[in-house]
Amino acid sequence: MKHILAHVLVSAAVTAGALWYYHQYYSLRLATFDMPAYANQLKDEYIQGRLTREKLDERLKDLSLRLKNDYSDTVVLLKGAVISGKVLEIDPSK
Repeated sequence: MKHILAHVLVSAAVTAGALWYYHQYYSLRLATFDMPAYANQLKDEYIQGRLTREKLDERLKDLSLRLKNDYSDTVVLLKGAVISGKVLEIDPSK
C-alpha cells in the first residue's frame, strides 16, 4: 500500500511539474491591444498641442519596441477582434 501511495504522489508531482513547464515555455499566450483608442488619444494630444511631432514618433516607436520585447512570445490581437475570454490587455501607458 505504501508503494502505491508513493507512486501516486511521485506521478502527481511529475505531472504538475510538466504542466507548469509547458505553461511557462510552450503554451500559446494571447493579449489584446486597443489600438484605435490609443491612436485617438495620441491624435487628441497632438491636436491640442500637448504632444510634439517628435514625441508622437517617439511614443509610437516605444510602443513598437515594447510589443516586440515584452510580448515576443505572445500573439497580440486588436481588442475589437476578441469576443470573449480572459485575455491579457496591454496598457500602453505602463
